[in-house]
Amino acid sequence: MKKFWIRILAMAAALAAACASGALADSTTRIDHEPIAVNADWTEGEMRPDEYHYHPFTVDQVGLVTVRVQSFYGNASFDLLDADLVSWDITYLGGTEGAPATHDLTYYLEPGLYYVRSNGASNTQGDYRIKISLEPCASDETEPNDDYHGAQPLASGATASGVLTEWDEHDYYAFTLTEETEVYMTANSEIQGSQDLTLYDGDMVEIDIVYGLHGYAEERLLPAGTYYIALSGEKGAYTLKVDFGTAGSEKAAMAE
Repeated sequence: MKKFWIRILAMAAALAAACASGALADSTTRIDHEPIAVNADWTEGEMRPDEYHYHPFTVDQVGLVTVRVQSFYGNASFDLLDADLVSWDITYLGGTEGAPATHDLTYYLEPGLYYVRSNGASNTQGDYRIKISLEPCASDETEPNDDYHGAQPLASGATASGVLTEWDEHDYYAFTLTEETEVYMTANSEIQGSQDLTLYDGDMVEIDIVYGLHGYAEERLLPAGTYYIALSGEKGAYTLKVDFGTAGSEKAAMAE
């Protein structure tokens, strides 16, 4: 689920870029191409002056997407856009036929439609190519779970697999205790970067925050009520499990 404020910032940036190139707006030509196949060979393109080339592609499973762009001419630029044609990343390249320039746009993306846009100006002409790869991530998230209103319920002892994607600020989970209970929580980040876990009570009052989830495990006594867990930080995959009741105590004892 795209966050409203992220989209507003992205749209503002796109508007600023459009204003800066306003003199070209009436003379540029939009060229729409066939969809690029993911995990396939290069897609070739030819840039001519004052053209914008749109290459759609579809991500069918959440995962790490790498958009590799390569230019054989100078003053080249490439945008990564979402389905609403909002640009949220751009790279500038200056290559030649004998020494092409290459750049990877790499992000964790949710399933959906995206575009790579090759941008031209009055003095740009030459060949380029694009190749897109996807490394799927295990995920059983139920969207939207980006805030506590849509928190995904956790069953005791069940491992939840999730991915913080580019559009996620948080992933939320919830569990409910009918009485005071020993709760055993484990979480593990599947990336090298830092992901954090925040535990809230039913009123969304912070109880604790844990920085870095590489092999995190903790037992704590919690009173009856509903609890929320928020995952945040670096983008990438993670796992989360909460054991409560007898199962939680047994798990904690085994870990000692």
